[in-house]
Amino acid sequence: MATHIIHFGVDLATRVPVLKSAGFQVDICSSIDSLIDKLGREHVDAVVVPEDQEFNLYRVASITQSRPNTPVIVFAEAPSQLCDAKFDLVIPVLTPPREWLAHIASSIAQSKNL
Repeated sequence: MATHIIHFGVDLATRVPVLKSAGFQVDICSSIDSLIDKLGREHVDAVVVPEDQEFNLYRVASITQSRPNTPVIVFAEAPSQLCDAKFDLVIPVLTPPREWLAHIASSIAQSKNL
C-alpha cells in the first residue's frame, strides 16, 4: 500500500507531482471541511501544507494532531524558516526535492514507530 499524504491548499510550487513520482499517494484538500472529512474516513500518513497559503497553519496542525502519529509537514516559503513545535517537520525554502522527499519519508517512518 502506498504512503498516503494529504496536500492542504493550492500547490503553487508543483510539489504534488514530485510526491506522486516518488510513489506517494497524494490527495489535495482545499478546505478545512475536506481535511476533516478525509482524516475521518481514510488512513493518512502525513499532511503537508505550504506556509504561504491563506489557510491557518495552526488550525491544520490542530485538526491533524487529533489523529495519532500523523505528522504535519510545512513547506516554509521564506528564508527565515518557520519553526514551531506544532509542526513535525519544516522544510526550508529552496530545499532540493531529493532532500525534502527523504525528510518526508523519514518523518513518516518515525511517526509509524511511535
